[in-house]
Amino acid sequence: MNKILVLLGVFITFISYGQVPTLSGTINVSIKKGTIDCDFTLTDIPRIEDYEILINSGLNLNVIRSDEKNYNYGYEKNYNKNISEESFLYSINNKEGKHLPQTLRFIYSGKFPVKSDTTFMRKSGDSKGNIAFNGESLRMDGYQTNWYPVLYDIKKEKRYDIIKYDINVVCNDCKTLYVNGNNPVYSKEQNFKKDTPTEIFIFIGNYDFFNINDIYFINPDINEQEMRDFAEINKSFQNYYEKKIGIPYNGFFNYLQTTPTFNRKSGFLFVSYPTIANVGKGNYGLKFFVNKKNPYARPLIAHELAHYYFGSGFKRFNTEIGKIIQEGFSEYMSYKISKDILGKDVYKNKLENSLSRLKEKEFLPVSRIKLKDDFGKNYYSYVYNYFPAILLTIEKEIGEKKMWKWINTLLTTKAELTNYDFLEQTLIKTLDNQKKSNKIIKKYFKSRPDRI
Repeated sequence: MNKILVLLGVFITFISYGQVPTLSGTINVSIKKGTIDCDFTLTDIPRIEDYEILINSGLNLNVIRSDEKNYNYGYEKNYNKNISEESFLYSINNKEGKHLPQTLRFIYSGKFPVKSDTTFMRKSGDSKGNIAFNGESLRMDGYQTNWYPVLYDIKKEKRYDIIKYDINVVCNDCKTLYVNGNNPVYSKEQNFKKDTPTEIFIFIGNYDFFNINDIYFINPDINEQEMRDFAEINKSFQNYYEKKIGIPYNGFFNYLQTTPTFNRKSGFLFVSYPTIANVGKGNYGLKFFVNKKNPYARPLIAHELAHYYFGSGFKRFNTEIGKIIQEGFSEYMSYKISKDILGKDVYKNKLENSLSRLKEKEFLPVSRIKLKDDFGKNYYSYVYNYFPAILLTIEKEIGEKKMWKWINTLLTTKAELTNYDFLEQTLIKTLDNQKKSNKIIKKYFKSRPDRI
C-alpha cells in the first residue's frame, strides 16, 4: 500500500504544476551599492482568465514589451495586500479587458538600503519577503519578494513563482553565486538553468560553501564536524517523515546561513525548497541547532523539513485556509519529532511555550476564516500555536495513525482550491466514519473548543 501511495504522490507532484512559464534574461547586482537591474523575458505563459503580475514594490518598472511586435504595452498598476504585501500588481488591458500574451519582456531596476552597520538597524523589520542587502550578500526568496515577475491567477489563487529558468547572474563585487536548484559557484558571472519548476531563491555575495554528505552548507558558521552532525540530524528527521507519510523526499536540502538586516538577538528560519535559510547571527547561527546542550532549537529544523510536504516542495496550498494547513501541519509534524526523537522534555517545553501564547487571545473557528483580516492581529498565533494545538487535540480522539493518514490524504488529494471544504472533506475521507467526522468538525472547526 505504501508503495502505491509513494508512486501516486510522485505523480501528483509532477502533474500539479501544469503549464509553467520559463524565465530568461539577466540580473545585474551590486551588493555594496544595493542596486538591482533586471532584463527578463517570461515565455510559455499559461492562459488565465483573470490575472496580475507581481513585481516587488522596490523595483521600478521601466517597460513591459513584446520584442516580436516591437511594441511597448500600456499597463495598470495596483496594490492588494491580500495578494502580496511586498509587491505591486501589473496587468495589460485592451478594449476587451485584461490581455495576457504568451511572451512578455520586463525591464526594471531598484536601489535598496545596505544594512551593514547595526547602528542603523531597527530592532525588527527583516522577513522572508525582504530584499536583504547586508553589505556582504544579497538574499531574495521567490515566493514573497517577487524579484522576478510572478504571474498570479486570481480565480485559482495561484502564484506561478515555481517556474523553469535560464538566467545570467552578474555581480562584480561578489565572489560566490547561488540560485535555487543549482550548486553554488565561485564566480562573478554565471548562467543558471533549471528545467524542473523551482522557486528561484537567490543568495550571492562574499562567502564560502562546503558539501557534506550531499548537503551544501552555504556560508556556514560551523566547523566540518558540526556540519556532519547537522547532516545526521537532517537525515534522521527526513527518514522519520518518509516512514510516517509514505512519500519520499525528492533530493537533498541545502542549508544557508546569513545575518539579518535588523538589530536584535534572535533570528528566523524559512524554506524555499531545496534551500533552508537561517537568518541569524552569533548564538543564533547554525551553531544554535547543533549545540548538544540545547536540543530545544531542533524542532525548528523539523518544522522547515515538514514544509517540503506542506508548501515548498511537494505541494503548495492556496486560500487563507491553505496557509493554516501549511503552517499548522508543519508545526504538528515538528511536535511528533520532538516527542518521538528529541524526547519528552523537548516536547513538553515546546508545547508549554506554544500554549502560553494563546492566553487572553480570541480566535475565530477555522470554518469562519475567509480573508487575512479575519485573523485580526493574531495571524502568527493562529497558524503556529492555535491550529497545531487543535490538531494535537484531534489526535487524542482519532489516534496518531489516523493523523498520519490524514496528512497523506491532504497531500495526495488533488483540488483546485485548498479551502475549508477541502480540509473538511479530507478529514471525512480519512476517517470513513460520518458520525465521528461530524463530531470532530463541529467541535474543533465550527466552534472554538473550550479546552485544548
